[in-house]
Amino acid sequence: MSRPRYILADDFTGANDVGVALASSGIATHVLLSSENKQSSVIDTGVICTDSRDLDKQDAKSALQKVAQNYHLAQRQPLLIKKVDSTLRGNIGSEIDALLSSGYSLAIVAIAAPSARRKTVNGLCYVNDIPLAETEFASDPKSPIHSSRIAEIIQSQTTRVTVEYLSHEVNNVLQRQSFDHFYETGSEIIVCDTETHDDLYQLYQAATQLKIPTVFVTTGELTHAIVEQQATADLPLKKSKQPVLAMIGSMSEMTLTQSQYLVDEKIAEVIDLELDNLLSDNSGLYINKQSADAISRLKSGANCVVRSCKNPELRYELKNLATQYGLTQMQLAEHVRECLAELTYQIVRAAHEHIGGLILCGGDVAMATAKRLNATQYQIKGIVAGCVPWGQLESQYTPFPTFTKAGGFGDPTTFSQVIQQLHKEVRQ
Repeated sequence: MSRPRYILADDFTGANDVGVALASSGIATHVLLSSENKQSSVIDTGVICTDSRDLDKQDAKSALQKVAQNYHLAQRQPLLIKKVDSTLRGNIGSEIDALLSSGYSLAIVAIAAPSARRKTVNGLCYVNDIPLAETEFASDPKSPIHSSRIAEIIQSQTTRVTVEYLSHEVNNVLQRQSFDHFYETGSEIIVCDTETHDDLYQLYQAATQLKIPTVFVTTGELTHAIVEQQATADLPLKKSKQPVLAMIGSMSEMTLTQSQYLVDEKIAEVIDLELDNLLSDNSGLYINKQSADAISRLKSGANCVVRSCKNPELRYELKNLATQYGLTQMQLAEHVRECLAELTYQIVRAAHEHIGGLILCGGDVAMATAKRLNATQYQIKGIVAGCVPWGQLESQYTPFPTFTKAGGFGDPTTFSQVIQQLHKEVRQ
């Protein structure tokens, strides 16, 4: 594949997911955490994190237009990869609209993450063979999903002409001609049935042959599909005997299972944050107390997990909790995110010499933490446990590797595998 100069992603963990295959193939890949064009000449590919998934749709559109303008994307890169959430959370329609108003003529939407059993069939998104609207992701407190049909999700955010390219219509030989025909007859957004890595690869290859500026809207697995994995060049993960700090902001059932595995197997000690305390007038004192607790555990050599939720059913109670404190659900989520970022900052500032690695789970928490640490870039170096990118967060207080994980990915042992990989041959 020809190396993309830029890729767009709407959150930090997603940026790492789409960039890690490039890094593993020997391409110097950095996540850029600012919308300003400050990319270093030593970077081959920059994944621009717009941090726009949780914005309202108009603000998300403005953010994408600003990035497209600052980086002159349509002029410099006529085929742009736009990474979105594989369960369609966020502002997919608004962000496509922004790019189509910034020099691009067509958007091809190919949503599949085979390793996580996510696919598009007959225009519907499925997770583990269940229609998206019937899964836990539909009740996401920040980006609830009301339909499994991708075109309907997009059309709820934009008036652009949207069509479906279904599996019974797909012929690899004719894909480019089909895209040309859709465009010539007035279509602006094409939603494609996509199930496998080969589907992703074939659709992307057809997009490369188009003569019009095109946005390829997809998941993090596209780059895995188009990079030859036999020629991986992961930088070695330096082993450490120091403990790991895991900051867990995701409410996904899988993430909670993964963190609980660490506790049940006595791999890590846990600090469960109480939302009522985070929302109280004394939240600053509460954060200071929890920070001191985590620092003490890390200095004693214990792996430490800090999580904002230990019960997946809490997601269904957030509306009432937000009302109790005079907040919207989004305001509540933003407040908790900033509390976790501040807590992480306090811990790593005081204990960075005693930390061997940092796990950030939840894209919004990861991005807020990076901002609190004044980090502007994140160099992706490789992947562990099959789904956890790792790299270097360029900050004064993070000399250790930072691992990021999207909420619903992995199996119950994923966090354990990350810790074991870091401590391998060093710590019993």
